[in-house]
Amino acid sequence: MRRHRVESTEARRAVTLAAFRALAADTGEEIRSLVDLYLECTAEALDRLSAAIAAQSVEESARAAHSCAGSSLLCGMQRLGLLFERIEEASRARQFDAASTLCCRARAEFAAVQTILLEHGESTEGP
Repeated sequence: MRRHRVESTEARRAVTLAAFRALAADTGEEIRSLVDLYLECTAEALDRLSAAIAAQSVEESARAAHSCAGSSLLCGMQRLGLLFERIEEASRARQFDAASTLCCRARAEFAAVQTILLEHGESTEGP
């Protein structure tokens, strides 16, 4: 079972890095700076999202979730992007308990993505 998890992590890392490589090629930016920007902005937006959900602010939570979804999907984080889309939908429907539960799942998924990107920082360089 452990072997499957390693392969899964390696597969996710490859997909994640491929998305950043493509984005770097399109923008002319270095991969490492794009990764750092994504991680920093998403962490900050997740904090704003959590606070907005706790305050039951429809507009703020929907806006933060929408922002996170867009950047995550652009950077190839499909599962995370889809979670943020579901949080946005729940927020707009004023289903804050569901949004809070989804936000916890998004935090866990973001932590996994962050670990993949930071543990293999040296692998983000190159073609």
